[in-house]
Amino acid sequence: MQMFSISSWKISSCCIAFLLAILCTSTVKAQDYIPLVINPKVGANFSDLVIKDANTLRAASQLGWNAGFDFRFGTKLLLMGGIHIYGQGSALEIQDSVSLRAQSLRSSQLKIPFGVGYKVFRLDYFNVWVYANGVLNLTMHSFHDDGWPTELAEVSQSSLGARFGLGFDISRFTVELNYEQGISDYISDALSARNRLVTLALGYKL
Repeated sequence: MQMFSISSWKISSCCIAFLLAILCTSTVKAQDYIPLVINPKVGANFSDLVIKDANTLRAASQLGWNAGFDFRFGTKLLLMGGIHIYGQGSALEIQDSVSLRAQSLRSSQLKIPFGVGYKVFRLDYFNVWVYANGVLNLTMHSFHDDGWPTELAEVSQSSLGARFGLGFDISRFTVELNYEQGISDYISDALSARNRLVTLALGYKL
């Protein structure tokens, strides 16, 4: 099994800064009402690769996990952001002269989404909202099977994605489903491989 890792001081700094911002904002909310929702959440994701001109490679999805915080500011038009840790994976079915072999690639990523949303239905205890985010993905570490193609071994330290989603507020609980498509290469430039994933997350509004 091969492994790749990078220095994490920048990632740690981002996490600390975000947690401090949550603490400060929670203090302000306790003193005076502002239309801000802080939403810790956990969930599961399915991810795979989109590979351009892949003649003998076929991607397959794998199950992963995710946890983090989001914030929403506004009453109807929403300003949104967050920070999440994702454990995600992809598999390739590689056809050689003998058989079809499955090889896996897994990574841990820090995802920082930022964008806008809109509440399409709003009641005191039930809301429906849609949103669009840009996502900065920072790879903390990755590992792959020994049979993983060498031309796909270099996982990008950073990449960009576009995310579209639908969420529900049920009292203080949230349910969210989103789709993210990579808009820059997730691994090497050799085959222009980009990541895509579907995430289901459950949260609680602070």
